[in-house]
Amino acid sequence: MEKIAELVRERKITGIADLRDESDRTGTRLVVELKRDATPRWSSTSSTRTPSCRRPSGSTWWPGRWVPHTLNLEQVIRHYIVHQMEVVERRTQFRLGRAEARAHIVEGLLIALDNIDEVVQVIGRRRHEKARAALMKRFKLSEIQATHILDMPLRRLTALETASCARRRPSWPS
Repeated sequence: MEKIAELVRERKITGIADLRDESDRTGTRLVVELKRDATPRWSSTSSTRTPSCRRPSGSTWWPGRWVPHTLNLEQVIRHYIVHQMEVVERRTQFRLGRAEARAHIVEGLLIALDNIDEVVQVIGRRRHEKARAALMKRFKLSEIQATHILDMPLRRLTALETASCARRRPSWPS
């Protein structure tokens, strides 16, 4: 930006009305406003003679290449759609990862629920590390599942059993 401003002051580049640096945390942005009588092709003639200005001015970095700011409506829509598809894909992948992690924990809780009496005996009065190792060995649980079971208060674990028994009970017509 300083080099371009210097070239404008020295009148080596003409046709620039304003030069602003709108850079922030997300990236670098240099805005060049042209005078009414100037053409956008000024960069291809005067500024490319200077080695520091060989990057295409008036262009934006799209993944893989520099593209001009001037896009037709179809190109703008295409870029927008590609961007939105990437956003939706990343969001879906994130949500899928969270759901898979939760499903993994729930699988461990179901195993513990089916064997609640034995789980309570295994935990007993053991220390946290020994109880986790015993749960993992006895019920083939992962470390995450065993830790989640151990972190759950006993009253919640037994409350799960009561709730599951109520659901399993057949409803008899009265």
